[in-house]
Amino acid sequence: MKRMTIMLTVGVGAILILTQGSAWANLISNGSFEAPVYTSSPWYGTDIDDWGPAWQTSAGAAHINTGSVSSVPDGDQWAWIMGSECNGGPGFISTAIDVSGLPTLDDVDIPVSFWLGASNNDGGSRSMRVQLMGHVGDAWPELDYEIVDGPTTIDTWGSHIVTLNTGTGYAGTELYLSFKWQSGDTLTTVMTLDDVVVIPEPMTMTLLACTGASLLLRRQRSNRR
Repeated sequence: MKRMTIMLTVGVGAILILTQGSAWANLISNGSFEAPVYTSSPWYGTDIDDWGPAWQTSAGAAHINTGSVSSVPDGDQWAWIMGSECNGGPGFISTAIDVSGLPTLDDVDIPVSFWLGASNNDGGSRSMRVQLMGHVGDAWPELDYEIVDGPTTIDTWGSHIVTLNTGTGYAGTELYLSFKWQSGDTLTTVMTLDDVVVIPEPMTMTLLACTGASLLLRRQRSNRR
């Protein structure tokens, strides 16, 4: 009877995870760039602490809170990713992905949702390189990437979802997500970034639930001995 209760509890938990996971399961911090709050705009920086929780940036990126766009997808602040000849570009920012709850990093899909915008610089085409990076010893391998085109109209935003994969045989214990200015009509093209969310795939969450069930059953058997 206890075994049936455990399995039913885990089953319900798995359903809740699959249906409600997007509400709590963001695996990165400060995805909307709301911390810390800046009172001047723009603010450039290369120090991970100065730039707020989680994010590392190059000189070609800026933390913005007012003035450049009329609307923001989430909150009041966002990131500005600059072209290769604009304030030390090309802009590049990265953040660690919290992998502590994932049972494996081998051949795992990492869905990423985010908003890209066109700032107050020149119009025309522009694209962003979204990268999934690993870390093994002194090496930082690029595990997967996707090139995403941003909007061509200034002061607009577009929502995007990409799924990046760690690849078969990845033996590292860390994952990082990065955004890098890829190309544009001119080298001074600027893109805006906001509301970055990383959520594990449903199969991974199901595996977590099954792992929990296995541990509960094993503990129950151990207590009987």
